[in-house]
Amino acid sequence: IEFSKGRVHRYVGDAVIVTWPLHTGLKSTGCLQCAAHMHQVLRDKAESYRARFGSAPKLRIAIHCGSIAAGEIGAWKKELTFLGDAMNTAARIESAARDLKAATALSDDLVQRLPEADKAGLRRLPDYTAHGKSDPLMLWAPAT
Repeated sequence: IEFSKGRVHRYVGDAVIVTWPLHTGLKSTGCLQCAAHMHQVLRDKAESYRARFGSAPKLRIAIHCGSIAAGEIGAWKKELTFLGDAMNTAARIESAARDLKAATALSDDLVQRLPEADKAGLRRLPDYTAHGKSDPLMLWAPAT
C-alpha cells in the first residue's frame, strides 16, 4: 500500500479501505500494482501459513473510482469518514467479486481511465446486478 502511494483510510472487520487520489492511483497503475502485489505476497507465504495455521488466507479486492464526500462524524468519538455512491459501489463490487469468484474486480469507471496498454491485461466479468443499483455493474478482472 505504501509503495503504491495508497493510504489506509480505515479497517472494517477483516477488510481494509485503501484510497488514492485518482491521479496517484492511476499513475503507473498504482492501485492495480498494489492489488497484484498483495495477492503475490500471500501466494509466496501460503506454505508457511498452511504449515503454521492449517490454511492460507486469500484476498478479495474491489477497485473503483469516483467522487466522495469526506467529513468528521461522532460527538464523543470522532472519526473521519468517506461517504457517497463511490463508497457504496466499491462495497457492491466486493460482493460481486465474491459471487463471481474473482480475486480482484475492477469497475468499468476505473477501467475506462486506465492507459490502453493496461486494459490489454484485463478480462470482462459478467454484468452484476447489485443490491440498490438500478443498472448492472460492468466489471473487469486481471486476466491472470
